[in-house]
Amino acid sequence: MSKHLIIPIYILWAVLLPLTLFAQTETKQAQWTIIESPKKDLSVSVPTDFLIDKEDKKSRVFAYQEGVTMRVEFDANEDGKERLKRMRKFSSAKVSSFTLGNFIGDVHENERTKGFSTQIYTTSSKDFYIISIYSKDAQSPLLEKFLYSIRLDERPLYKREGQTQSRDETKISINSLATSPLILEAVKKEDASKVRLKQDFSSKEKPEEADEIKYSRALILLRQPRPSGVRAERSMENVRGTVRLKILFLADGTIGGITVLNRPDNGYMKSAADAARKIKFLPAEINGKPVDVTRIIDYNFF
Repeated sequence: MSKHLIIPIYILWAVLLPLTLFAQTETKQAQWTIIESPKKDLSVSVPTDFLIDKEDKKSRVFAYQEGVTMRVEFDANEDGKERLKRMRKFSSAKVSSFTLGNFIGDVHENERTKGFSTQIYTTSSKDFYIISIYSKDAQSPLLEKFLYSIRLDERPLYKREGQTQSRDETKISINSLATSPLILEAVKKEDASKVRLKQDFSSKEKPEEADEIKYSRALILLRQPRPSGVRAERSMENVRGTVRLKILFLADGTIGGITVLNRPDNGYMKSAADAARKIKFLPAEINGKPVDVTRIIDYNFF
């Protein structure tokens, strides 16, 4: 059985809810690990079964536990501040800005009927950091733990009375970590070049906001190439066309099917399908066993 979830290609989920939603009581949780940026100016705690993906000048941390998806990206960028400006123009979400120490950043938020989802873009110099989190439960203690662990220049991004950083957690620099074997295997999978494109313009399916299945690990999209014709620096007001694809992500780590759900203009369909065929991912798991999952992805052309 599979569920549908819309994942815009141009932004990840971005919703910031008041932190007063979270329970203030301490909860017993498994040991976590503090991951530190190369310059030691950013750190965040994640469950110890985290995964690492290194690609060129980028390093990514993925973690999933009890319905909470966590992702941190460290990107050695030529001009972090300029990229931050472009992301503001690029996003269709409500954007809230902040300054903390040498950092400036934005929190991108969209309205959701349930759950919690937010994405934080921040930079202190040339390095650009992205922190993303999604939780089915807006009051999850794991969500609270992750958010309150974020440190910029050793200062907490979110504060509460009596807040302290755990002394029991091991601190590791992202530079000392290598790509996880599981991810190395996943990115070596052949592109789905032989998967034929299907069409279902009569489909009445509506993307769901949240997946109700209880995964032991959610689907993790590792690499999502941008289709030719997409320019990230343009604002959403300049979108010329959108291609909506329903993609079947198989348990064996390959793409099993791609279906176009709308009638795109100007030949964007092929470009979007070609990009989708190159997606690398880790399949979702239930009770530790990989399962097939269907997701809906929008590719916007500017």
